[in-house]
Amino acid sequence: MSNSSDCCKPIACIGSGSSLAANTTLLKTNLCQPLQQPCDEQARTIFFSGANPNLSGVITINNTSTDCIMTVEVTDGNGSATYTIEAQSSIAVGVLTLNAITLSCTGPAGPDPDMSCTGSFEANLNYCAKC
Repeated sequence: MSNSSDCCKPIACIGSGSSLAANTTLLKTNLCQPLQQPCDEQARTIFFSGANPNLSGVITINNTSTDCIMTVEVTDGNGSATYTIEAQSSIAVGVLTLNAITLSCTGPAGPDPDMSCTGSFEANLNYCAKC
């Protein structure tokens, strides 16, 4: 069991390659949200860091649809990358200083607003904070 003096001991910060400055600590947050949107090829933001601290870690997108194809754009400190997730598949992506994630869906034969893609967005993120 740790005591309160352990809170702000310097530890390595993910991606920093060095120890933290005095009075900082590495915090972890886990997010999980269901996804459901029309297969109309319209990109919608499913995550935006806004004023949150620099978030780094791993995100996972699961496509539980039987027919829809998901396209995910991840923007972080390394730039933007686009991933295609086939039906009944998933991806896991390491992110450094995550900014935003957008999702669009399409049916097997192209846009079909009468269909919906389903799945989940999960994130295991870390950030450094002052105590």
